[in-house]
Amino acid sequence: MLGILLCTWLIPSVAADVHAVWYEKWAIFEARERNGVYDYKALLGALVLVEIPWFLGLFTLIFLMTLWTFGFASTASIAGVVYGMYLLFALFGLGVIYLMAALFPDATMAGYAMSLFRVTVLMFSGAASPHGALNDFYRPWLWWADPLTYFFEATVSTVVHDVQVQCTSTELAVFDVPNGTCREYLGPYLDNNPGYLLNPSAVQACAVCPYSVGDEYARSLHFYFGARGRDAGVFLAFCVTNFVLLFAVTWLTRVQMRKWRR
Repeated sequence: MLGILLCTWLIPSVAADVHAVWYEKWAIFEARERNGVYDYKALLGALVLVEIPWFLGLFTLIFLMTLWTFGFASTASIAGVVYGMYLLFALFGLGVIYLMAALFPDATMAGYAMSLFRVTVLMFSGAASPHGALNDFYRPWLWWADPLTYFFEATVSTVVHDVQVQCTSTELAVFDVPNGTCREYLGPYLDNNPGYLLNPSAVQACAVCPYSVGDEYARSLHFYFGARGRDAGVFLAFCVTNFVLLFAVTWLTRVQMRKWRR
């Protein structure tokens, strides 16, 4: 999960370079094309289309570099989902970068807004702060409104699905039981809770690992493997919405407002 979280920081890392191109091209467009030689939508489409292959290629490279180094399973059902979510994240990131540029008049303000947006969506996505740790005000709505919630739930729940957990000695909960064996004492608890017992026949120093499979860890974050199809669909909707908003905001801030100022 932390590895996937670190990969997402690539978007704010390249945002400044993409913003520089955006403001340069719009400055030329507004200086030379006021007589309507071509429409603003043509420029927007060109700016988006020329960046998409670079972003998809960049996250393809990230996927190939992290699939085995992070220890992800290379089966098609797992690697394919992770790769697909990486590509969707590339489109989502590109849309957000351009949307910030359309909303603000210069690269400095767009950069500040990009940083604020990035921190906000990470804080409430479940990767930095689990669902159960959010307070009662944010948990019912902001968790579900955060686009990165769906990205992290789909990817994290996929890569840890059915992964057997083997705790190290420092990760075990070790304690003595008041009577009977460890299994007799902890049996009812372990039948209804995650984890497994290393020494069921012992009468002292019972060693318990808090998780048996990766799915149990994912559920502690409110991430569910069965919801990955829904997550991919919702995240795709966020990607499309970013580009729709890009055209709408650009029309409002750079076309209509210029006409109103006249």
